Amino acid sequence: MIRACPPSRLPPLLEPLEPRLLLAAPELEPGVPVNVGGSPIQASYAAPDVVDWNADGKKDLLVGDYSGYVRVLVNVGTNAAPVFSTWSYINCAGSAVRVGSG
Repeated sequence: MIRACPPSRLPPLLEPLEPRLLLAAPELEPGVPVNVGGSPIQASYAAPDVVDWNADGKKDLLVGDYSGYVRVLVNVGTNAAPVFSTWSYINCAGSAVRVGSG
């Protein structure tokens, strides 16, 4: 724990948490499947990231899978209501880029 100054002078984020907060279970919202062309994405051990892949101001998805390939899902909707109609692998010189697996 950082103790550079007395607890009453610590910034709020550095104040010690009350013990009751540490014992509470997190409340998570249910998951929402992401569809591509009307069907859920099929990817084993998916590792998604949100990026603006094509610099159009919309949030696109990069989804890595267990085999080491990375798919790009371009958002053709809006940031508030994204729509992904197709996906493709990240390519370099005409070949799908593989970043490793496992």
